[in-house]
Amino acid sequence: MTRLGAAIRNLARIHRAALVFTLASLAVWTGWNYGRALCHPIADLACGFYTDHYSIIGLTRAFVEFGPDAVYLQPRGEVGRPPSDGEQEALPPDVQQAIEVRIVDEWPADKPFISTYAPIPAFYPPGIFLLYGPAATVYSFSDISFAETNRLTIELLLVYAHITVFLLLIRASARSRIGLVVAALGYAMVIHWTLNGFSEGAWIAPLLLTPRYLVRRQPIPTLLTFLLAVFVHFRALFYLPWGAEGGVRLLANRAWRPWSAGRGVALAAISVMGIASAAAFFVLLGDMAGYSRTNPFHPGYEEFDLAKLVSLVLVAAAGSALLLWQRAFREVVMLVWIALVIATLPQINPAGAIVLLPWLANPEVEDGRGWVQETRVITGIFILGIVFPESIGVQWIPTAVSHLVG
Repeated sequence: MTRLGAAIRNLARIHRAALVFTLASLAVWTGWNYGRALCHPIADLACGFYTDHYSIIGLTRAFVEFGPDAVYLQPRGEVGRPPSDGEQEALPPDVQQAIEVRIVDEWPADKPFISTYAPIPAFYPPGIFLLYGPAATVYSFSDISFAETNRLTIELLLVYAHITVFLLLIRASARSRIGLVVAALGYAMVIHWTLNGFSEGAWIAPLLLTPRYLVRRQPIPTLLTFLLAVFVHFRALFYLPWGAEGGVRLLANRAWRPWSAGRGVALAAISVMGIASAAAFFVLLGDMAGYSRTNPFHPGYEEFDLAKLVSLVLVAAAGSALLLWQRAFREVVMLVWIALVIATLPQINPAGAIVLLPWLANPEVEDGRGWVQETRVITGIFILGIVFPESIGVQWIPTAVSHLVG
């Protein structure tokens, strides 16, 4: 009982420290967000260079107003109509700086449909619109400007991201000191890309919990957390092996027995999220050809870099060999799958580096064998350095400070 009591007290201490740090961090970045002068109406850290959050606000408004067909069965550039010269001149100055503006007659004239990637539909599952719904609602039904709506969106993404920060801290630091390295790296990546308007820092939160349930052979919460992430972003399919193992266990073990109301609600949620995500994915699959092919790891694309692909293969092979030696078969499957997905995507998005965090931060090692966590983290950091070098630096911190003092 003494040992158990000490473990409980240590766990409570970790949770308190993680909560204090999370709240302090959210306060600091909220102060930054509302204390800075916007350098661009999109309100991102990079001053309008590369982001998509304002586009998803437009898609959310179209989804609510016209239904799924408006965002899944037609290119974004076909929503509404082009503005006339007079309408263009009458738009607010911040709206005029947007890339793609189209007039929707049912909407206020000063709040048109604004989007990016005009030739293709929205390649997002339906759950993404829940994240952006609050900002889209405020923009649609108040006098808030386009620029201030984007600032509000950054703030909402910061709130969501700090849920991930809290889970990352308590998961990564749970069992090993190397977890603290992952927590620090993960925190920097999550905040960096959240300030740039990306939602990756939000939707990976449930994936941080998935391996806990997987190792404990609890298929219903495994599938619930995995599909929640997929329901919000298709990039969560990086963790398809976890979801597949959970599904096999659910069917093999008949985990819905004995039946209960709680299990019924969970299975209903799994079914709804799974069906909605799969339907959107397969409807959109043919439209992936509309994306520019710029992945340097894909042999068939214009920017293919053989040296980079060979480097990725060598790192994955070395990590897999070490994990096989430690009989960590689940980790080998995940590593091979991650490398395969990276090599087959149309594009490699620097913000996508965040997707590796649930794997790197996972403290669950079945039977506690060998140096599995250390092997996983070292291999993952090498992959980050090869595939997402922009995401492991801290050059963005001076940029963030300059927004306040410059």
